[in-house]
Amino acid sequence: RNRKDKMKEILLRFFRNTTKDNLSILNVACGSARELKDIFVDDKFEPECNIVVNLVDQDKEALEFSRKILESSSKRISFKYFNHNILDYCKEKEKYSGILGKHDMVYSIGLADYLPERFLKRLILFCFDLLRPSGILVIAHKDSKQYKPLAPDWWCDWTFYHRSEEDVVNIFRNCNIFNINVEKEPSSVMFFVISEKK
Repeated sequence: RNRKDKMKEILLRFFRNTTKDNLSILNVACGSARELKDIFVDDKFEPECNIVVNLVDQDKEALEFSRKILESSSKRISFKYFNHNILDYCKEKEKYSGILGKHDMVYSIGLADYLPERFLKRLILFCFDLLRPSGILVIAHKDSKQYKPLAPDWWCDWTFYHRSEEDVVNIFRNCNIFNINVEKEPSSVMFFVISEKK
């Protein structure tokens, strides 16, 4: 919940601060996209610009769920849905760059923890290349120094890659991305690495 609420805060700040007439947002591994539902459906946020939100997930059911909960949004907001396996972005970069186009913000809040470093680097580079000038990349990750990692691995069918804030920032730097800011949600379990493309 804190992760969703923090991403909602980041999105709203971005929407309210923009001077553009049209924005394109890409949500990678969108899942149920509840942060978008909170903004556009529950809070009935009315943007001052036109917004296209592109949602990507390999789970067709997640995309269909998102479609159903977002359909009653503002007329200034439109949604596009892509049933893609994110790992294909690392293998066929040019193909998927052409399909997805350029964006003012690319974000992913539930994927990075599942990716080994080599794939996380490729995903960061792929997403960063999709940004327009002054575009923003947001990647959320659990902080290995703020929670006990054993339980999820034991009790769930999930394998997490345990990284600290410093570890993830260094991955960004290894991708030659240095304009970095880090924000945390109230519990500090989740941190958000935010980078603007100059």
